[in-house]
Amino acid sequence: MHRTTRTAAVAGALCTAAIPALVATPASAAPAATQLCSISYPNPNLMALYASSVATAESAGTGRVTLRLVTDAKSIIGYRQQFRVVWSNLDTGKSGVANTTARVAGSRTVLSLPPITTGTGRITAVLGTTNTGALNPQAITNGDCVAEYPVR
Repeated sequence: MHRTTRTAAVAGALCTAAIPALVATPASAAPAATQLCSISYPNPNLMALYASSVATAESAGTGRVTLRLVTDAKSIIGYRQQFRVVWSNLDTGKSGVANTTARVAGSRTVLSLPPITTGTGRITAVLGTTNTGALNPQAITNGDCVAEYPVR
């Protein structure tokens, strides 16, 4: 395993990505979530205040993965957040996209994508967020991070 760090200057976003492994989990044990990467970006309601999100993955069965984004919105009134992923299986060539949108507020909001059937293999993913201000819908911030991990 190796560690990759990427910095993106997209509306002041900073992203670091670690390359984790998803391991097969016995049916009797609950799957453990693996942190993929984290994203920091300006709060679209108050640009001087930075919010953050952590992307996680957990096994959803053979060749399937569930992705989540856990957000510390740094906002009482909240804002609209889109969580998106573009993924590719480096071993089979299969690829896809998924996204979901919800209002985030407070110190912990979780956005979950339905389980994604990637097939087994090395998966690379670009995970991103776009945030739209509640006070000004033209105030938009975003950030991306990249992770690679094996799905079994």
